[in-house]
Amino acid sequence: MICHVVTRMLEVGGMIIFVSGLAAAVGSLAAPRLVELFPERRLIAVLVAASSLLVMALGAAASAWSYGAVRFLQVLCIAPFLGPVVAPTVLASAGAPWALYLLLGAIGLACVPAVSLRMPVPRRAA
Repeated sequence: MICHVVTRMLEVGGMIIFVSGLAAAVGSLAAPRLVELFPERRLIAVLVAASSLLVMALGAAASAWSYGAVRFLQVLCIAPFLGPVVAPTVLASAGAPWALYLLLGAIGLACVPAVSLRMPVPRRAA
């Protein structure tokens, strides 16, 4: 019985790690193409907001498959900008996962206005 549980945990953990790595690779490859199609500031704001909302959705995942799907989308959105794998993994062991995801999502959403700000463009000397 215990051996089956451990085997299943390893399978699910491996699937989550694989999905996160695949999404990070695809996100990193897609980001330069997306910047060519959309204004960079707006793109970053949308991707950070989407990632934050998806982090919050991780707490509501009902199965390993739904968690993996949401995690894939979340990492896909944020991979080009932040290291999303280490912090949630380390912090998840400290308390309730839903609270962790809610807090991380709220922090990400709080960063959206800062990313969206227009920075003054320096003038070139004539």
